[in-house]
Amino acid sequence: MSDEPATTKTAKGSSCRHMSRKPCCQGLYRLLFSTRERCTHALLAANVTLLLLGTTLFVVNISILSLDAGDALLQWAYVGMIIDGVVVLISGISGLVLTYSVWGDKGDAFLSSTTLPLPYLAIELTSLVLNALFTLANMALAIKVEINKVFSDDTQFVLEINYVLGFCIFLATLLAHISYHFLLNPRLESRYVATEVDIKTLENDKLMKLWGDQINAAYGTKYIGAWDGHGALSLMKAMKKAMTGGPDSPIPFTRGVVLRIDTKCEKSEMDMKKKQKSGQEDDAKLEPDKMEEGEGGSLAAVIFITVSERFDLASYVTGCCGSVLSSMFGASSCIPILTLRWGVVGFQWPFHGGIFLTRKSDKPIDDMSQVQRALVHWNRVSKTPCNVLMAPCYITQLDSYSFECSHFLNLEVGPSVIVDLRRYHGMEYKTFQRVALKKGNRRNHIGYFEKKGGTYTVSRQFQDFDAKHHEVHASLCGQTAQQRVGRGEARLICPVTPGIVKSLQDNHMKEFRRVFGIRVNVMHH
Repeated sequence: MSDEPATTKTAKGSSCRHMSRKPCCQGLYRLLFSTRERCTHALLAANVTLLLLGTTLFVVNISILSLDAGDALLQWAYVGMIIDGVVVLISGISGLVLTYSVWGDKGDAFLSSTTLPLPYLAIELTSLVLNALFTLANMALAIKVEINKVFSDDTQFVLEINYVLGFCIFLATLLAHISYHFLLNPRLESRYVATEVDIKTLENDKLMKLWGDQINAAYGTKYIGAWDGHGALSLMKAMKKAMTGGPDSPIPFTRGVVLRIDTKCEKSEMDMKKKQKSGQEDDAKLEPDKMEEGEGGSLAAVIFITVSERFDLASYVTGCCGSVLSSMFGASSCIPILTLRWGVVGFQWPFHGGIFLTRKSDKPIDDMSQVQRALVHWNRVSKTPCNVLMAPCYITQLDSYSFECSHFLNLEVGPSVIVDLRRYHGMEYKTFQRVALKKGNRRNHIGYFEKKGGTYTVSRQFQDFDAKHHEVHASLCGQTAQQRVGRGEARLICPVTPGIVKSLQDNHMKEFRRVFGIRVNVMHH
């Protein structure tokens, strides 16, 4: 779910699996809702129909209300249908306004907004519930009148008209809801296909060098906060080894996924159609164009996703109630129904994003949006899809400019800061002080710190600071996380464990890692 200082985008409907429908239903859905234009036309037709039906329902029940004034039950039935007619009229008018908004130039911005689509959904669902209740009540009353033969034929006729109109309103509202659902969660086609990469591929040094060079040649080191391509791939390998999924993973129930995004070929399209006809759901494993180690091939991007297999919702409930819910239905329970499968594209530490393009394009925003669509499609057809798929990034990044075209939700998160120190690369600290710092900040802090008995370590070997550095690091991160929770801040999605720090030490390239440790009176900070 990516931000403004920092913004989060969340893939809508990413947990749905469109392949699970029966073939006939799937064909009907594709016929009616295969394009945005068809969805908009269906939404327009449904709301015009609702306006006509709501008006008819209101007029019929207003005209009959005074004729059966002696029976309270009938009066309530008529008043209920009048209320239903008014709500249906409001729903129809709101739907027409929404259709106009979707048809306009700002349609993508409207549909990708977190809050703008919600009012119509609330009106629509209210109309659906009220209509169902009053229609069933009129149907029951019509059956009673037919059996008892107490009231006139006009009363019987109006009651029958009411539940027929109610049934038609229900169908029209359902059509509007399905159309709106497909507008909010479109099946966006992409010219790319996503394929999961195993650890053996990441250990192929020749291929990783090629991919790293391609990332650097594209957009790899051209903006503030960018990563060197080789460092990014090295970190992906280290994180994937530390996050294997399941309870025995160094980070329990956390899995690292590396995807390669390739251009679709004709063979892939034919294979996909054959698999759809044969009822196979996992078309995420389509064969991309073959990429030889010494050639550029069809690779368009490399993506890293951190998947929390049991994101514990119960942990956000405080007090005794939260403890009980967590023990019964939380991540560590036998029935983890209060958990979600939560995917984060990249990492908040140390990456600022997880999508790395490997080729330049004349239309970079379109290219990034196509990559994002392939990512969403991979999640949709995966055997274990994420219920929520977030892509954290800064609003200045290419990812953020492409989210609207990929129909991600816009969610703002807390502000963040990147300090660009590349211009000072290679300077000694004293030179850095003179060039970069104001005069008042040029004191000899290191000398004063050492005079008081403190020591500091700056090394590419983690064990230079402490022989059990991975345990010290994890312990300090855990203490910091607990302090933040105590201040009312959110818990960590993936806690830092000794296993992940050890994996970074053992698997991450030395030139892209460094430990900075400070020790004061045997206490670590």
